[in-house]
This record gives sequence, C-alpha cells and structure tokens, in this order.
Amino acid sequence: MQRDRLDTVAGGAPIVRVVPFSRDECPASPNSGPPVTWREYYGFRNAVIGVLRFYGTVDPMGEMPILKSWESSEAAWKPGARPNPDFFVVADMWNEWNRWNRVEASPWLVSARLLSELVTMVKGFPGWCVYFAIVKRRTHRIR
Repeated sequence: MQRDRLDTVAGGAPIVRVVPFSRDECPASPNSGPPVTWREYYGFRNAVIGVLRFYGTVDPMGEMPILKSWESSEAAWKPGARPNPDFFVVADMWNEWNRWNRVEASPWLVSARLLSELVTMVKGFPGWCVYFAIVKRRTHRIR
C-alpha cells in the first residue's frame, strides 16, 4: 500500500487510526534527510507533554527548558518525581532525523478527546508525529 499522503475525511480532518505494530504501518526510522535540532525535538516533546498533563501524570523527565545552549538546558532539566506516571514520555532524541515522540500509556487513558487534542497540536508541527505504545502494566522505575 502506498503511503505518500495523509488520509483524511470530509472537510480535510486527519484520520486517527489505531493499528497493531507492523513494519508496514510503522516503517523503520529515517537515517537521512534534513536534520532535526535538539531545540526542535524538545520543543515538540514539550508540546506533547503540555497536552498529556491534562489527562494524567507525565514523567519521568518532564519538560526540557529551551535555553541558550544545550549544556545550559540540560543542566536546568530536572527529572520528575513520579516512579509510575500515567504517561511515560520518552526523553531520548533517537537520532538527528526522527520527527516523532513515543508515549507509553495504559489503553484506558488514551481517549478520543486526548487523541483529538494531540492531532490539533501536531498540526502545528508539519512532518512530526506521536505514537503510543499501549501497555497494560508499568515497569518503569526512576533510579
């Protein structure tokens, strides 16, 4: 199946699909193209956190302060205090080409309203996406 356009419904609204993980649905991460800066990545991640925090606890790292340099931002970044947040937002920037952020959450927390708000937020970041790893039980621990 060709994936060169975003599927839409009448009126141009994007379709949100829930599908099992597969190579066809979730192709390999890019390893070339226009690079993403740390400011872009963490700016997007901060926006994701901004939506999620209205639906539950978000951690482990919280929002990244976007300061003048990476070093000053990283030094000011404080880990969260929740060992088992409702939404576990991956903090690592995978590589300089990925324009996505992974969120781990219970299926009971991912509502139509939450997805709608995330779609609205993502529209402000062309080419970016959020994907959920739906998990039944938390195993993350902050050490």
